[in-house]
Amino acid sequence: MIHLYLYKKVNFSSDVYKYLLSYVSNYSQKSILQKSTYKEKCTSLADDFLLRELVYKNYGFRYSRKEIITNNFGKPVFRNKKKYYFNFSHSDKHGAIVLGENPVGVDVEEIENINMKTKIVFLSDQELSSKHGTKLSLCKLWTAKESYCKATGYGLNIPLKEIDVTKIGSDFRVSYGEEKSQDWFVKHIVFSGKTVIAVCSNNQFLLKHNKVSLTEFLSGIIK
Repeated sequence: MIHLYLYKKVNFSSDVYKYLLSYVSNYSQKSILQKSTYKEKCTSLADDFLLRELVYKNYGFRYSRKEIITNNFGKPVFRNKKKYYFNFSHSDKHGAIVLGENPVGVDVEEIENINMKTKIVFLSDQELSSKHGTKLSLCKLWTAKESYCKATGYGLNIPLKEIDVTKIGSDFRVSYGEEKSQDWFVKHIVFSGKTVIAVCSNNQFLLKHNKVSLTEFLSGIIK
């Protein structure tokens, strides 16, 4: 089972910001200091806070401030909790978090932001010859490839055009290069007809998804 959580970005009050900042992991603290806007700082804080609480809710453990590190490509991972995985993604309006017991990746995009002219940049020749004439279909392909890059830990260090995406029913199978013998799978969720979220893992999986209200979530923590 993979758990997906979608939340709407908000700007915290200064009191909430200071409270959350005092609890963040070392990884998030470094990331927050690199953000250029207050909204970006709030988003990083939300990620750190929600991850901590959702890991406890789903898996029943707490982790230390030093538990999160990054791999060689900059992907955050648990240092010692090797059987648990997580990933973040952000669009202009939303943040998304996934948790699983296999490698996972997530990408969230607003359909309205998809530029039809950019498909030549990330679609393979075979995909370009197929019919992908709507923003929704392009958004699904884009997010499928992005979530794959994040699940494998490569990030954008591999060309998106070289990633193969095959539709299987309502889902996708994704592969790249020498790893084509290993299947990765992508499931999509479309919220309100406006936001597409792709979740990728290296096994067929069940996906449970929820929307999270940060205001409500924090109300039980911060008095």
